[in-house]
Parts: sequence; C-alpha cells; structure tokens
Amino acid sequence: MKIVVLGGGTAGWITALFADKYFHGHNITVIASDKIGTVGVGEGTVAGIRQTLNFLDIDLNFISSVPRS
Repeated sequence: MKIVVLGGGTAGWITALFADKYFHGHNITVIASDKIGTVGVGEGTVAGIRQTLNFLDIDLNFISSVPRS
C-alpha cells in the first residue's frame, strides 16, 4: 500500500506518524512545499502533544532540548 500525506506542517507529519503506526511497513510519503513558510497553526497541539507522542512510542526526552519559540 502507498500512503501520501499532503502537507508537511504539524498535522501532516503527525498524520504520517499515525499512518506508520497503523500501516507499518507500507510506503508513506509526505509532500511538503518549500515555498510555503511557517503558518503557525501547530500551537494547537501543545495541550495533547505529549500524550500523542507517547502513544506513537516516541521518546519524550528530546522535548527539553528543542528551542522554544
């Protein structure tokens, strides 16, 4: 199966991670434009991002080293 996610923002990349969790081993491609700058809608993920990343089996230790905006 080939899965294509259109959009490389926060929602696009998290969608790709969920697709990988549920359809692991399939070809997942994220199509993102380098002509579209930061839109800034990812802030809506703040409340539940830790639970989401935990569900996706992503180590949360990296969060403390990420620069804050």
